[in-house]
Amino acid sequence: MLFSTGRQYPDALKAYMRFLNDPNDEIAYESLLGLVFWGDKQVIPAIKERAKRVKSAEDVREFGRACDALEKSDPKTFNPHFTDSGGVWN
Repeated sequence: MLFSTGRQYPDALKAYMRFLNDPNDEIAYESLLGLVFWGDKQVIPAIKERAKRVKSAEDVREFGRACDALEKSDPKTFNPHFTDSGGVWN
């Protein structure tokens, strides 16, 4: 639900950061897509810090991919199949 509102919900970035810091790795992982599409590079250190506590090596790679996409300002490198048909991420 939150992701589908894109940038239309002004507090979404705060919500994604809260999810990122959840102790459950799955919830933290789910925040990555929103953080990457939000595009604020200032969250990269928080993602890298949270990645240190992730238990799965595969998820650690995904956290790294999220950081790479943010550094490149290219969310498609994180999720090449996503299309913003509603224009909520513009």
